[in-house]
Amino acid sequence: RAQWFLNSVVEHLPIPVFIKEAKELRFIHWNQAGERLTGIPNAEMIGKNDHDFFPPDHAERNVAKDRAAFEKKGLLEIPEEIIQTRNHGARIVHVWKVPIFDTAAQPAFLLGICEDITDRKHAEAALAQSNSLLNAALESTADGLLVIDNHGHVTSCNQKFLELWQIPPALAARRDDKEWLQHVTNQLAEPAEFLAKVEALYHTLEASSHDELRFCDGRVFERYSQPQRLADQVVGRVWNFRDITARKQAEAALERSHELYRRAIIAANAIPYQKDYAADSYVFMGEGITDLLGYTPVELRSAVWKEIIQETIFLGPAAGMPAAEATRRVLAGELKSWQTDHRIRTRGGEIRWISDCSVPLRAADGKYVGSIGIIQDITERKRAEVELYQSEERFRLLVEESPDMIGIYQEGKLVF
Repeated sequence: RAQWFLNSVVEHLPIPVFIKEAKELRFIHWNQAGERLTGIPNAEMIGKNDHDFFPPDHAERNVAKDRAAFEKKGLLEIPEEIIQTRNHGARIVHVWKVPIFDTAAQPAFLLGICEDITDRKHAEAALAQSNSLLNAALESTADGLLVIDNHGHVTSCNQKFLELWQIPPALAARRDDKEWLQHVTNQLAEPAEFLAKVEALYHTLEASSHDELRFCDGRVFERYSQPQRLADQVVGRVWNFRDITARKQAEAALERSHELYRRAIIAANAIPYQKDYAADSYVFMGEGITDLLGYTPVELRSAVWKEIIQETIFLGPAAGMPAAEATRRVLAGELKSWQTDHRIRTRGGEIRWISDCSVPLRAADGKYVGSIGIIQDITERKRAEVELYQSEERFRLLVEESPDMIGIYQEGKLVF
């Protein structure tokens, strides 16, 4: 009964088990799991040896390992071996071979246990491939990446992180977050604030953050941080550092340039604008428009302009054209710019002159969607022009009515 129970247990084990007699290494037991793995039924296997089922070189390797187990007089483990099966093709198995000796210490049987590790090996290969791709992606990014677990241990970082923070190889090898923190804080303009933010995030596992770090040498880093999750559990924190020094310098230079342009425009008594014709409103209107017209940019819609404009003079390529013709040519793309002088009545009733110089804005499909331009107060210039014209007219009348002959010579020629 004990033998029946033991045979039943072996027969129903979920992993292949076989027993060979020691003299000719013929199979005397082959369980159901072995049948399922190899596709060879028990009845066909019993009484046969490896040469009856496998190619000669494969059979010789199996026999050599069987004999090695007897010589070792102990467990022989074969971590990986590829076998050809009838139903599943090539499979990878992990094999244990256990020699069994009789009471006279002579080889009697060989117990073999196999584990099909094909799926595991494929999963490991897929994981290795995935890790390889991930590592390649981490190393190819321009950002420095650091991953810390909940115990303050460095679990991962890329080379860019070490370069950005100038961490020497010996310190990098120790992968101690506290040592790294001490090293990096010595480089920062505000180390106390940096450490406070780090500690706050380590104590608030779910929090994310984004800020900027300024260095003593003038560098500026952008810092992102978010929790690392495994399923629904926070297992660490991911830090992302990007050197934005060049961008900050460019932004500062651009800001200086904008300030210079702004001052130049103010000095020229000019008001820049951008108008959206679909919305009939200004995307942007510069300083001074309310002082000039008495209307806010929000109020300055087409109806208001029609009300306050008393006279329009087209200049440049559109000089002398009726308003409708000039507008048609701009919309058709025949005119690349728009230059007019307007006589207007301000909200307070004052008559003033303004110059409007603009260029059209077009969408990707070529449709006219708005314009950008500059408005200038030319009231004083217009008054000077009128005064000059009146002075010239008075001089002309004086000359014409004079009883004397009056002439003007210039470079030996009579010009009047």
